[in-house]
Amino acid sequence: MAPTSWLTLAFFFAFFAPGIFFDLLRNKKLPNRDESIARESTRAILVSTWCSAVSIAIVAIIVAIVRALNQELLPSPRETLGADKGFILDNFVALAPLSASFVVFSLITSCLTYKIAYRNEPGRISQQSTWTKAFRGDAPEGSYPLVRVKMTSGTGWTGRIAHFSPDLSRDDRELVLAPPLSTKSGDNVRELANWGRVILPGDQIESISVQYKLKSAQHPDP
Repeated sequence: MAPTSWLTLAFFFAFFAPGIFFDLLRNKKLPNRDESIARESTRAILVSTWCSAVSIAIVAIIVAIVRALNQELLPSPRETLGADKGFILDNFVALAPLSASFVVFSLITSCLTYKIAYRNEPGRISQQSTWTKAFRGDAPEGSYPLVRVKMTSGTGWTGRIAHFSPDLSRDDRELVLAPPLSTKSGDNVRELANWGRVILPGDQIESISVQYKLKSAQHPDP
């Protein structure tokens, strides 16, 4: 059901924030997998429910302590649970810190749950593709990548990296080569002196060999 008021929208955010936060932290440890919407939603709901329950318990203890000292400072839990829009606006100053505390405690619980659940997963998963790492991250200062690309058809292409798609899925990537360009088919190698660019679809690339060359006046950025 779509939120129909700002109160409903605030409730949706407060409830689902820990589940979304948990998934963001989880993606640092585990590789992205194609999951159904039902599976992702179920995990977010379960984590959000757990974190919200813990946060409600903590906030309830705080409310009980404060009301034990002075009942006028905060409305009772019964009044709060049955509150309407007018009641919330009239008691906004008292309820705002409690609402913020609820969100903060639920996020802290989400973080602790993540640390406990994945305490035996020391690795940090990079969300960058291997192309980004090889063509940019690993290139020494002042150098450019020269690649030899082998296609699934057996044809080979050699050239400088002009551009590439950084998508994690190889099917969604494209590789653009710039001069000096050459192609190899069997034992025949042909220089492509008058060609400006070659576009290679990622799903037809079998392997890529990378060599780093120093930039010069003859070979500036493509």
